[in-house]
Amino acid sequence: MNQGWIVAPKKSITEQDIILTAFHMIRTMGTRSVTARKIALEIGCSTMPLYSTVGSMQDLNIRVMEIGYILLEQLRQRIHSGCPLLDLQLAMYQLAEHEPHLWRLMFLNSLETAREPQFSEWRRLVQDIEESLPGAGSLADPTRIQQLQDVSYALIGVCASINLGTFFYLQERPQDQASYITQVFSRLNTGLIPWYTPPAAKPAGLDQALQSALDTTIELCSTPTTPEAPDTAHAVS
Repeated sequence: MNQGWIVAPKKSITEQDIILTAFHMIRTMGTRSVTARKIALEIGCSTMPLYSTVGSMQDLNIRVMEIGYILLEQLRQRIHSGCPLLDLQLAMYQLAEHEPHLWRLMFLNSLETAREPQFSEWRRLVQDIEESLPGAGSLADPTRIQQLQDVSYALIGVCASINLGTFFYLQERPQDQASYITQVFSRLNTGLIPWYTPPAAKPAGLDQALQSALDTTIELCSTPTTPEAPDTAHAVS
């Protein structure tokens, strides 16, 4: 036996390693620029653990979307406008403006298998907000359902314009973006929901809320939930 050979220990890759690495890369580069090979290079392993642990890149994108919804919920909880619906809208605005690649994956994607998780998660968030809003009715009321759907469509439309850089007012007056967006959402809500009451005070510290929400989301998603997947190949395939 050649005593000069040293066999390097096999590297163990967790599901969290893969998903969080993909999450950070997609936030920075966008889904079109992130491949299994690039993720493997970033982690320092072969592509085998990615496919054996998470599945396809499409499956991985869905897992990243799930983290995005956790981030959205964490952000919503940190915005205190006095109206839960406006809290969600401002959280969406923050993601569309400051996390553009992640927001596009969550709301402008064309993944067939991602559509159902996407909209089921969105319905869950809308229902959470609906249950905390004042006014008569419930999700069993067709009128109430239509009102919330209208607000949802308007919200995604405004955020898409912000995300794509076509909301020109924000480019011309960046110093009061949050204030203006709050007014936009309040006007939309007032026009679409008869029982909506605009909050008395405007929220502050949205940028700090985003960083705090991001830190908590990463911490929550870093907890191992599945056994480690051994890397059986040292070279990136």
